[in-house]
Amino acid sequence: MSRVEIRHLNKIYGPAGNGHVVALQDFSLDIRSGEFICLLGPSGCGKTTALNIVAGLLKQTSGEVLVDGRRVTGPGPERAYVFQDYALFPWMSVAENVAFGLESQGWAVAERLARAHAILKVMGLDKFARSYPKQLSGGMRQRVSIARALAVNPRVLLMDEPFAALDAFTRAQLQDELLSIWEALGKTVLFVTHNIDEAVQLADRIVVMTSRPGRMKLVVETDLPRPRDVTSPRYLELVSTVRAALSEEMGIGHHEAYRGLADILGRDDETAPARTAAQKARDHAGH
Repeated sequence: MSRVEIRHLNKIYGPAGNGHVVALQDFSLDIRSGEFICLLGPSGCGKTTALNIVAGLLKQTSGEVLVDGRRVTGPGPERAYVFQDYALFPWMSVAENVAFGLESQGWAVAERLARAHAILKVMGLDKFARSYPKQLSGGMRQRVSIARALAVNPRVLLMDEPFAALDAFTRAQLQDELLSIWEALGKTVLFVTHNIDEAVQLADRIVVMTSRPGRMKLVVETDLPRPRDVTSPRYLELVSTVRAALSEEMGIGHHEAYRGLADILGRDDETAPARTAAQKARDHAGH
């Protein structure tokens, strides 16, 4: 049985007519229990929209999402969300942030703080339990965000480009940590990213989406053991396959069109006088 079933999702923003935007169109996806899925696609293709609908934070125009066979109608404790911008409460300590979601589940203060401290210790953050988010680096804040999501013990972990704002070294470190957490707990992960290498390193399957409106363009099975050798022929082949699909969707390769900017703006290099003269001749001919 699929853990998450996304059925014919459509999402339209704005009123009907010229002002509306079709973000998702007939988007469907089944995610097995314990599977790690990456959504990849051009900016504005509806990746985050799909994630927010699965989270219950956004209402679809039509279609449905099922988690363990139950229709999603709003947020629920079986789904936890890790945002790109950390979304930590600045007035709360690290431990209080991690424990926050447990309050709505009826946990007593002492119990939820005990769980928070236990998770922070495993993740090597126990020394910062009394610190506040502003006292932490970006990487540490995101680790706290992940700890907060794990504290409620969700069945599905939803992640919206959680490492996008981090430097390359920290990003790689957190990718490794996330895989260790995933392997230890067997969570189902739906992960949005713009980064092809990140998707190939992390995912069991990569879902490449079309430009808006977002539909499924290609599903790539990443049949490689973990940790993945980024120099192996198969890894490079997967990267190439995903890049080709994404490039096709983004229209990469249309650079010739930008040469027309030289006619409008001119050039700053030594060829500018000749081009400017040619432009003047064309302008004169147009008159």
